[in-house]
Amino acid sequence: MKKILSVILSVLMIVTCTVPAFSVSAAAENYPIIVLRGDGTQIYVPDENAPDGERNIWGDAFTNIEGGSVTESVANILLPFLTEGLLFDKWDNYYDTFYEEIAPIFEELRLDGDGNPRYNSGLGKDDLSNNSYTRNANYVNWNGTYNLGSYTYRYDWRLSPFDVIGDLHAYIQAVMKATKKDKVNLVANCLGGSYVLAYLEEYGTNGHISNVFFNATVGNGTDVLTDAFCGDIEINAKGIQRFAHQGTYLDNGGLFGLIQLSDMMNEIVFTSYDLLTQTGFVDSLGLTFDDLYQRIYEGLVPHLAIAIFGTMPGYWSAVESERYEEARNFIFGKEGDEFYDEYAGVVAKNDRYYNEVSSKTYNIIDACKSEGVRFGANVKYGVQMYPFVKSQNKLSDEMVDLENASFGATTAKDVFSKFSDEYMENAKVNGTDKYISPDRQVDVSTSIFKDTLWVQKNVNHNRWVMDDQIALQFCRSNDFDVNSDPRYPQFMIYIPGTMQWDEEEGEYDTDTGDIVPMTEENCELTLWDDMPDDSKQEPTIISRLMALFRWLTAMLKFLTGKIG
Repeated sequence: MKKILSVILSVLMIVTCTVPAFSVSAAAENYPIIVLRGDGTQIYVPDENAPDGERNIWGDAFTNIEGGSVTESVANILLPFLTEGLLFDKWDNYYDTFYEEIAPIFEELRLDGDGNPRYNSGLGKDDLSNNSYTRNANYVNWNGTYNLGSYTYRYDWRLSPFDVIGDLHAYIQAVMKATKKDKVNLVANCLGGSYVLAYLEEYGTNGHISNVFFNATVGNGTDVLTDAFCGDIEINAKGIQRFAHQGTYLDNGGLFGLIQLSDMMNEIVFTSYDLLTQTGFVDSLGLTFDDLYQRIYEGLVPHLAIAIFGTMPGYWSAVESERYEEARNFIFGKEGDEFYDEYAGVVAKNDRYYNEVSSKTYNIIDACKSEGVRFGANVKYGVQMYPFVKSQNKLSDEMVDLENASFGATTAKDVFSKFSDEYMENAKVNGTDKYISPDRQVDVSTSIFKDTLWVQKNVNHNRWVMDDQIALQFCRSNDFDVNSDPRYPQFMIYIPGTMQWDEEEGEYDTDTGDIVPMTEENCELTLWDDMPDDSKQEPTIISRLMALFRWLTAMLKFLTGKIG
């Protein structure tokens, strides 16, 4: 028995002596990790007929989009589009019909003229309970460390960040009290970056923030929303085809439903558009596609924005500061205009965020750095941005462009371009070539986080596998960077075609697949490599015939009821 005890004690001594040798840094910086996610938190309204007395209006809206309500609405909208707009260049009835069809879907989600919830909408009981419980809990692990996600702060992402951060501050104070720690780490996913930046501007660090990590954040703005709110709309057939094709590999989710509509409408719309593009039908009417959509959206976008997300200051926080005033004037007009006066309170909240946060984001970060706060970020690219804005070919993760999310990295001008030989030579001379991705599309040397910026190719916004692992390691160590662990190098790539088909779910399992270090050998792989060749080239006689064949096939399926 004594020999057994001696062996056990010896093993324990070895473990207790060696473990600290590998984790001194992590143990020294062991603070709770508070996560702010994006706009996925569900929004509810009281409903005595619903389970638990509340109804999920965020989920209902997208159920309608993906289930059939929008498909029916599109059919109603097509008549004035075809008979009045396309043929006679008259669009007013089209604008009104579009608004009347779409607005009811988001009626309960929209905020009032002051940017406050209507119909008593807000967080659900479970999320409110979670915030209340976790702020008073100590989720320390058996080894004395904190995990990512134990302290996930739920918030109403529709609201102005300044309407949320007061409660966030109370949450942070409560977590520090419960864990007996004097600091916390902040991890911000997507829209959460805007709220973290507003918090840092309003409350500073007070010595209570250790690390801040941004995951594919829109806190520095994003081209998708900026272009949309400025009316910079551009529909591109090739972009639509790439976007649809990459859905084979990626979980597009969310707003993809607005484009996808349903299987039936998806195939009809895509093949019809492809056919019109290949044959040059619109050109024969004397209008280019750019002209056509410019005429449509100049009147449509403001109405559509107000009908859906335009009343939500949370989304306005993602508009690039350089173009905020342009976007505000385009959507709301000027004082005395209908939308401006009706939503004066929303405009005031948007203005405040612009003046106090988005116009001086880098100053806020620099001030925190001077107080010892470390910053890091994770960004993604190699997928088609939503193909309805002018910036659609910039490097992005579908929703967030890499340049903004990286806080200053330099990128090739579009998804098809690379840095020139001259650029590469200058980088070698300057000693910054190590910061350039193997595919010569991303240069992180100009980012303010260049040594704590991780870049993933062929990964879209909704895929959050490697992101969380990197954020966790970053928060657990005060010196973790792109050189610390070979599993998490600065540049990584998802290898297309490695996801597995889930027979039960009837879709690809997006949690499978390989994200590996990017190398000279694998860096050219894209999600579009196996697209039909004729869809990637300029129109030819063959491609026009193929487009016609695809359209006839889609129409035949529609008429025989084989789709949907």
